[in-house]
Amino acid sequence: GADIRINNMDRGKTPCFITDLPFGKYRINFDKAGYQSRQMELELLDRTPRKISVDLTSDSAVLVVDSEPSGAAVTLNGISKGNTPCRLANVPSGDSKLEISLDGFEPYATTLKLNPGETQQLKAKLNAKPSSLRIVSIPDKARIYIDNQFEGESPVEKKDVAPGSYRIRAELPGYELMA
Repeated sequence: GADIRINNMDRGKTPCFITDLPFGKYRINFDKAGYQSRQMELELLDRTPRKISVDLTSDSAVLVVDSEPSGAAVTLNGISKGNTPCRLANVPSGDSKLEISLDGFEPYATTLKLNPGETQQLKAKLNAKPSSLRIVSIPDKARIYIDNQFEGESPVEKKDVAPGSYRIRAELPGYELMA
């Protein structure tokens, strides 16, 4: 399906059989959308048939994207491409801006340099955003412990709490222990 030009004259598409070339030197170009053009020179000295095989190299790259945790939204050059894990084919060669985002996590962004015909893999480790925690008791003034560490009397507010599980305990004389 590649276009053939011989000395800049269109001669059809591959595969083909050309029988009307006189002896001499020729410049042959092979072009196909999605592939790098290929050029070669040929000299015909006699009427012996010649078979020419040419492998064309893709002009784009393949990008395999994953993240930890998975399920993050993937954006390539400002265009949404689905969620991780994903395989992106026909990515233009050259510089591409990749962004990976997931609610509750810091966004990941990088610029990739992709070469034609290359398959590049990327796995991004997403960092969780810190949260805040507010603990209120009824009645007020219960002693609040987080992971057995006294934090104060309610209401207690903690900022920049790392993601994870915590054991919370509320104590107030005359009331049942809340853990």
